Amino acid sequence: MRIVTKKISSVVTLLATLATACIADGTKAEAKNDNSKICYAKVTQKREAMGYHYLKVRGSGKEEWIAVTPTPVKVGDHIGYERKMVIHDFKSKTLHKRFQSIVFVDRLYLPEKKTHLTSLKSAHSQPSLATGNFVEKPFYTVEEVHRFADRLKGKRIKVKGKVYKVARDIMRRDWVHIGDGTGEEATLTDDLVFTATDASIKAGDRVVAEGTLATDKDFGFGYRYRVLAEDATFRMSNED
Repeated sequence: MRIVTKKISSVVTLLATLATACIADGTKAEAKNDNSKICYAKVTQKREAMGYHYLKVRGSGKEEWIAVTPTPVKVGDHIGYERKMVIHDFKSKTLHKRFQSIVFVDRLYLPEKKTHLTSLKSAHSQPSLATGNFVEKPFYTVEEVHRFADRLKGKRIKVKGKVYKVARDIMRRDWVHIGDGTGEEATLTDDLVFTATDASIKAGDRVVAEGTLATDKDFGFGYRYRVLAEDATFRMSNED
């Protein structure tokens, strides 16, 4: 909680500083909060000045400039961002450029490389799974969740396993990869992803994970899942 409070405070301070500076310079500042929507776009230009990265992005049929603190993004990358403040008629003395409008954001969403997370592979590349005989039970193996996904869709399911990886704060979610020794890597059935708003666990933990099963979820930018457990909760497991 302390880290979150510090982050929010720093964002408020940043936006307040930007607004003060722009108003003092005669520019028009319009505060705009749109926390319910993440904008997706492709970076077409990048310029650096005074501790900020200025990115020209194209998405949803329009182009605009955004400004962020230094971040590892390059031209051609696809990103997500939240609109925090729009500054009109903004002049950058360092860049010797006047922007008709520019969006200041506090964070970018940068999708992970598919080579790191095999579950991000396209559902169309996955071999079909045999249906077998379905039996309802309190816990399922990772392989069973994949095999009976159509039967389990929309239901709360529980899995006991080991946390392989936690990718935090991507598209406002933590992405937790869990395995239990079942399934096959070749068919992408040895790994099950659970998403949660705040997963207080780490790689190596043995947990009981519970989530609502969804199928064929496509978040864009390579985040496509044949099977995914959402709104997850976790508790530590004593099983080895």
